[in-house]
Amino acid sequence: MMKTSWFTLGCLIFLVAAPCPGADIGMVTLVDGKPKVLRGTSWFSLSEGVRVRDGDTFDVPDKSQLQLELTDGGAVSVIGPGALYAASLTPREGKQS
Repeated sequence: MMKTSWFTLGCLIFLVAAPCPGADIGMVTLVDGKPKVLRGTSWFSLSEGVRVRDGDTFDVPDKSQLQLELTDGGAVSVIGPGALYAASLTPREGKQS
């Protein structure tokens, strides 16, 4: 009986946590050239509509452009050559100092 209860509790926790893989902080809306994103330990080619998460690293080579639309309404544009690290782009509460 006790093992069944623990198994059921574990399954419920997994089902609640499964839809939350990471916090999205924005979306890639403009891609020109061949920019890449480092997510975890793998490099991926970017395309429009990709969700941006905390900890993503973007590499924008020469003659490339990347634009990010943030969830709080802001936008970030990077023109290559350049790199951008999204350490934490969560919106701030209150007034700016």
